[in-house]
Amino acid sequence: MNKTAYLKLLALLAIDTFFSCSTHNTINDDDYLILNYLINKNADQQIILNEKNDNSYTINTLMLLKENYITSQKKDSINQVYGIKKDSVMNDLFSAENLDYFISQKNSSNWNLTKIENYYPNKLNNLCFISKPIYSKKHNFSLVNISSKNKNCILILIKKSNNWEEYKIIASLIQ
Repeated sequence: MNKTAYLKLLALLAIDTFFSCSTHNTINDDDYLILNYLINKNADQQIILNEKNDNSYTINTLMLLKENYITSQKKDSINQVYGIKKDSVMNDLFSAENLDYFISQKNSSNWNLTKIENYYPNKLNNLCFISKPIYSKKHNFSLVNISSKNKNCILILIKKSNNWEEYKIIASLIQ
């Protein structure tokens, strides 16, 4: 490999590393934007954050959904069970490509409590657990597991003008 080709390859690697780090920081910041939005929206409940910012319930649900999509001819019935209404946005969101991307985000990391607004872990009210968000490939949707003593669901959020808003609820279970 000549010196020019080597320098071009090195420059491409540097650019790729920069963009990978920038994307990671954006997602990390979005984790806290989403968390703060959900804490403020559920101010009447005591929010419990697992120290290890876990998203296993959401990932396991998506893995089951993907497996059923692949092995079943009854995709409409599966969508009905999970509460996934058939429309172009939901079809794109739950495409095989996006399911793989969501599942690849299985991860846990510690929450940085200094980035969380209005979080009072000793407040005595109803308990509400919030998982680590995972993101669609285009980073315009996020899935978050929310669980309380009588309900467990996956909340779909949509990003509009750098703010996250509720879009739909799926996989809702009343306990």
